[in-house]
Amino acid sequence: MSPKLWQSGSGKLDPVVERFLASDDIQWDQRLVPYDILGNAVQARLLVKAKVLTKAEGARLVKVLAVLYRTWEQGGLKLRLSDEDVHTRIEAELTKRLGDLGKKIHTGRSRNDQVLTDLHLYLQDRLADLAVSLEVLRRACLAVARRHVSTAMPGYTHTQRAMPSSVGLWMGAWSEAFGADARLLSSLGQWPCPLGSGSGYGTLVNPDRAYAASLLGMPSPGNVLAAQTSRGKAELEVLHTLAQALLDCNRLASDGLLFSTAEFGFVRLPVSMTTGSSLMPNKRNADVWELIRAAYHLHLGDLTALASLQGNLPSGYNRDLQPSKGLLMRSVERALEVLEVTRRTVEAMEIDRKRCREACDHAVLATDRATLLALSGTPFRDAYRAVKAGATGGGVSLEQALQGKRAIGAPGNLRLGRSRIRRPWVPSNLHLLDPRWRMGR
Repeated sequence: MSPKLWQSGSGKLDPVVERFLASDDIQWDQRLVPYDILGNAVQARLLVKAKVLTKAEGARLVKVLAVLYRTWEQGGLKLRLSDEDVHTRIEAELTKRLGDLGKKIHTGRSRNDQVLTDLHLYLQDRLADLAVSLEVLRRACLAVARRHVSTAMPGYTHTQRAMPSSVGLWMGAWSEAFGADARLLSSLGQWPCPLGSGSGYGTLVNPDRAYAASLLGMPSPGNVLAAQTSRGKAELEVLHTLAQALLDCNRLASDGLLFSTAEFGFVRLPVSMTTGSSLMPNKRNADVWELIRAAYHLHLGDLTALASLQGNLPSGYNRDLQPSKGLLMRSVERALEVLEVTRRTVEAMEIDRKRCREACDHAVLATDRATLLALSGTPFRDAYRAVKAGATGGGVSLEQALQGKRAIGAPGNLRLGRSRIRRPWVPSNLHLLDPRWRMGR
C-alpha cells in the first residue's frame, strides 16, 4: 500500500472518508499514468538544473521512469484506491526502486501543478485524436456527397417540403460543418506550462519554468497563481468546442432518423447497424442514431457541471475541482466514440435514389417558377402571387432548377472537397524518457 504523500505519523484515514475523497477519481487517474511519468521526467531535469539533484541522480530517476512507462505499456501499473492518486503511486514506485532518491522527486512541487501538467499532456493527445476523427467523418460525408451530386431530393423548412435539393447538397453541408468543427478544435491546446508553479505561490527551489515549457512543448508560463486558478478552464474550453461537433452529430442523426422512416424512405441502414423489437416482428430500429442524438444532451450536462464547479471559488486550488477530471475525460471519450459511430453510419447508409426523386413533387418547384417570372421582368411579389394562385408560366424542370443554381455552394456548384483539415502536429514526448537527453541543460 502506497503511503499518502501528505501522510506523517501513524494516524490512518477513516476508510469511509477515504472512499469519499477518492470517489471515482482513481479510475480517471489510470488514464494519466503515462503523462504523470513524463511529467516526472521533466521534474527530474528541473531539479538537476536547480542543482537539487546531480546529473547522475536525474539520469537514474529517468531510467526508472522509462521502466515504469514500459510496464504501463504492457498493461501494468494498475492503480488502487489505497494509492489515493496517480502521483502517489508513481512516487512510491520511484521510492521503492531508488530509496531516498525517489523521495526527492517532489521537492518544490505540488500535486496541483502536477495534475495540471498531466491533464495538459492528456489533452494534447486527445485533441489530436479528436481532430483525426473529425477529419475522417468529414471525408465520409464528402464521399457520399460526391456519389450523389445529382441525386435530387426535397429540401425542407419547418419539416415541410420547400425547394429542390440534392443528396450532394445535404451531405456536403455536413462535411463542411465537421470541417469547421475540426478547425475550431485545432485552435486549442496553447495553454501555458503549469509545471513549476507549485501550489500557486512559488518555491525556493526556483525551477526554470521556461525550461520545463520547452521540454513539454507548451507555451511559456506566466503568473504562478494564475496557473493554479486556471484549473478547469482549459477543460471547459475543450468541452465547449466539442459541444459544437456533437451538436452536428446530433442533427445529422436526426436527419437520418427522419429520412429512414417508411414515410420518407430516402435512406436505410443495414441490418448490422439496426436492432429489432422484442414484441413487433416487423420492426428494425435505427436506434444508433437515437443514442448519437442523446450523447449531445449528456455532453451538455457534463459541460454545465464543469462550468458550475468553478463558480464561487477563491483563487488558488480548491478540491471542489477534483470531479472536473472525470467530467473532462468522460466527455472526451464519449465524443471520440460518437464521432466514430457517426462515421460508420454515414459510410453504411444506403440512399434510395428513386424515393428521393419521387418526393420532389411539382410543388417544390414553386419558388423557382416565381423566380423565373421575376427574372423575365415580373415584379417578384406579383410573380409570387401568380404562382400561388396556380399560374403555370415560368416552367422549369427539377434538373434545371438544381443545375441552374450556380452560386458558390449552391446545388449546381457545390465545389466539394476543396478544404483540407490536417492533423495538428503534436510533439512526441517519449524522448523525455532517455536519461541522456537534455539532462539539466
